[in-house]
Amino acid sequence: MATSFKTVRVISAATDRPNRVPTYNISTSKTADVHNQWPTYLQATGPAAHHEYAEIAAGLTGPTGRFNNGLKTVYIAGYTGPV
Repeated sequence: MATSFKTVRVISAATDRPNRVPTYNISTSKTADVHNQWPTYLQATGPAAHHEYAEIAAGLTGPTGRFNNGLKTVYIAGYTGPV
């Protein structure tokens, strides 16, 4: 049985949209998610014509270290950065 994952478009936290979309830490390593506690997403390479998938903002690493900055974390295999 194939597993399907939700698709998201990742935008820069420096754009004007972080006030309208959630901001997440993005993990690119499944080994960091040993208990599968993070949702897994596929990354869209551009905007959807009819908003078929959500946008999230990429969070910056907090001063207390990665994943400890109060933001939720998601896992995106092959993450390439905001588009």
